[in-house]
Amino acid sequence: MSEKIDTTIIEMSAVNKLEASLLSTGMIVPNISTADKVPSWDGEILLYKTREDLSKGNLSGIIPVQVKGTMVERFEKKKAVFQADVRDLRNYYNDNGAMFFLVQLKDFDTYKIYYASLLPFDLRRLLEQAEGQKTKQITLESFPHKYRDGVVRIVSDFIINKNKRAQLLPNVRSLEDLEKSKMDVEKLEFSVPHFGVKNEDEMFSEIFARPIYVYAKPQNIEASFVVDKIRPEVLFIHQQMPVVVNGEVLYNQVEEIRQPGKEKQLKIGNDITVLLSKDIWTINYSFKGTLREQIREMKMLLALAKGQEVRIGNRLSSKGNMNLNGHTLEELEKRLSDLILADAALKQLHIKKDLNFGCLSEHELISLTHLVRGIMDGISVPFSIDGKPGAGTLSIGNIKVAISSKCHPSGKGFLISDFFDGQFVLAKEGDSPENGFAISPYLLMKSSSFIELDNADLSLVAESVIECPFSEAYAEYSLNLALELIRLFDETGNNQALDVATQIINHLKKYDGQQEDLYRINQIQIEKRRRNLSKEEIKYLVSLKAPGIPIQYQLAATILLDSFQEAAIVYDQLNDREKQFFDAFPIRNLWKG
Repeated sequence: MSEKIDTTIIEMSAVNKLEASLLSTGMIVPNISTADKVPSWDGEILLYKTREDLSKGNLSGIIPVQVKGTMVERFEKKKAVFQADVRDLRNYYNDNGAMFFLVQLKDFDTYKIYYASLLPFDLRRLLEQAEGQKTKQITLESFPHKYRDGVVRIVSDFIINKNKRAQLLPNVRSLEDLEKSKMDVEKLEFSVPHFGVKNEDEMFSEIFARPIYVYAKPQNIEASFVVDKIRPEVLFIHQQMPVVVNGEVLYNQVEEIRQPGKEKQLKIGNDITVLLSKDIWTINYSFKGTLREQIREMKMLLALAKGQEVRIGNRLSSKGNMNLNGHTLEELEKRLSDLILADAALKQLHIKKDLNFGCLSEHELISLTHLVRGIMDGISVPFSIDGKPGAGTLSIGNIKVAISSKCHPSGKGFLISDFFDGQFVLAKEGDSPENGFAISPYLLMKSSSFIELDNADLSLVAESVIECPFSEAYAEYSLNLALELIRLFDETGNNQALDVATQIINHLKKYDGQQEDLYRINQIQIEKRRRNLSKEEIKYLVSLKAPGIPIQYQLAATILLDSFQEAAIVYDQLNDREKQFFDAFPIRNLWKG
């Protein structure tokens, strides 16, 4: 339009266009003035719960509004901007929010409406950015004025979020700020527009259509706090949905992936994605997961490739469009067989940890192949200790294993076995093995070794120690192992370490009656790590403070009785060498202060 139009006419026309859109819903009643008699607000809109009843009892909520109109030569595409008066923004903030509408007119028949939902979270951010300014630019979203359900959703969503009355955290203005705050968050939530939504796909379209508020509920606090306003680019939804292949449940849950304008996808494990389009499944995969993850994934991929039954929740595979990424069916079958064999070898080595197979280097893959062949098939492999047989460690990815090797009868390569299988013979330097004594390999372990070595199986330690013939020298090694296990508990909190230490000490007491006090003191220090001491145990410890009792036992008793000042007095009676010796024992960890 070439002629200039009075602003009053423009404002009245803008209000009329907005009112017509709101009234068309049958659920929203506008009460908007064009006289600008009230500062900051032009009126209000009332949302009712149903179209059939516009009475007070059916009122859903009231929203204060401001409406601006302007003549333009062309419309903004999806968003518009407007310089809002900072005083108005401050008034909205103090009144717990408002909706701001901008109506752009090319002429009186061609127009477009934009809106901004301004709740306290938005207004705080705008006011902080506008410090010292008279106006602040605000961004407005396109308002679907011809789509009645969309109009109701936007208005309803504003009321739902306003009614939450979520408090603002002083130093949190985004999800990044929330992460930096180190707050212990129980869950994150957001409101989902639901009015008129006919199905799940339409619901997700609405979520992606406009920004949403994100709420955080901290642990042990009933209130929720609004922490951000975002427009999601992708949503990941954890679904409790079993994946069953040929009757075997491979997964108990999947991850649903939603993106704007794209078909729904399911992510299964780390490597498989399934694009669902009616009855067609489009499968894509990569080999990046752990060993056991890849075994499950390969079982599923092979079943799909062979046309066997695969069920995801209540969906049964029918026609599949599967990209084999250049692999043949035979290659996939061979790969699954190799993966299963590798897993069996690790289990035979008592390794419970899942190997990060997808991250292995070429060198590590070769080492794994040698390990599997050596353990499962007894084949000669190039593992040695500087070219000689012996015992050592092998690291592959995230696992570390202790192995023994001996020369192959052919003289080529070495035969390997689990370091912890069988027994060793310990003899003095220069003595023949016949003059030595058999020991469990576990007697050579330190607490750190149990942490570092993945084939050091605590459940096998006691049996391995107890089955060896008892001797005085063996008793000393066994007690040292029990002390290392106590130290292991102190370092890791693994209660099984205390259980095994108890079994070893009970075994020593059965065969060695000469060191009753030593064994009982160590039994009590184990139990003190589990519970309060009994009256009987306390009485026994008090008896150890009598004259004639070895000073190390007296010191241990005062520590176990929590008499730390007295312990310091007794400790000072030790010479430097005795102090150093005592400090090496795990009972020192119970001496607080």
